[in-house]
This record gives sequence, structure tokens and C-alpha cells, in this order.
Amino acid sequence: MPMPSTAPIPQNSRDFELLCMEVLRRFWSLPSLDLYAKSGEEQNGVDILDLGGGSPLHAAQCKLKAADKSLLPSEIEAEVEKAKTFELRIGKYAILTTGKVSGQSQRKILEINQLHKSLGLFEVELFTWERLSRLLQAYPEIFEQFFGNGLTPNRAVRS
Repeated sequence: MPMPSTAPIPQNSRDFELLCMEVLRRFWSLPSLDLYAKSGEEQNGVDILDLGGGSPLHAAQCKLKAADKSLLPSEIEAEVEKAKTFELRIGKYAILTTGKVSGQSQRKILEINQLHKSLGLFEVELFTWERLSRLLQAYPEIFEQFFGNGLTPNRAVRS
């Protein structure tokens, strides 16, 4: 059964974080990715972290936005600045959002990556909802886990 070109956006931050974790586990081939810290704890811009001890260290931030909104360049910059204060050295950092892609956001990612490369800092990757939806088409088992046949979000079980 073909999936819709765009998956339905999760209704809350927790469901979105769980979905992002599963997609990144597959995309990055890192089964040891897990949600980082508990609600209310200081996270320094990190919602998802690779606990496998590999190098480079992979981390991610999830930003639930309205479907018609884009992640602003200033929001990207703010999350990257927080991630720089993370207690461990990050090598790859993803920002995942339910928002739309924008040229301004893409240029900000490029600008940050060029600067970070010259300074020996982490690479930043942007996953908009459109990109996440394409990945969900590539990973139908994750789509099924979260949306099932009726396209109703299911709670994922942390593993």
C-alpha cells in the first residue's frame, strides 16, 4: 500500500522525539541512539544521543513546529550554540523539525558548517518534515510503528 507523500505530523513533542530517534537510528545506522535526559533536566540542545561510545559522537535536537512554519535561522543558531556547551564533544548534530524547508535555513546550515569545518567543530544536518516524510517512505516499518494502517500515531516503545 503506497504511503502518502507527507506523513501526518505528530501531535506532541514526545511522539516527535521518539519518531526522530527511530528514523535516525536507521539513517545513521546507530541502534544505540536513545532519548537523552528526562523532562526538566538540562540538555544543552540535545534530545537524542548515541550511547554506544562511538566516534564521532552523534546527537540531535527535535523542534515541533506548525506545518506551515519554517525553522528560523536564529533558532538553528541558538540550538547549535547550546550544543557547543554539551559536556561531551559532538561530531555530528542533527536538527529535526516538523517545519518546512526554507532557503534561509539551508544557508544558515551551510554557513555554520563552513565555519565549524574551519574550527574543527561538529557538522550540522537539517531534517525538515518533508525530508523526514521521504525517509519514512524508505523505512515503512517505522511508518507502520508510528502511524499504522489508519494513520493514527501509535506510541513507540523505547528499546
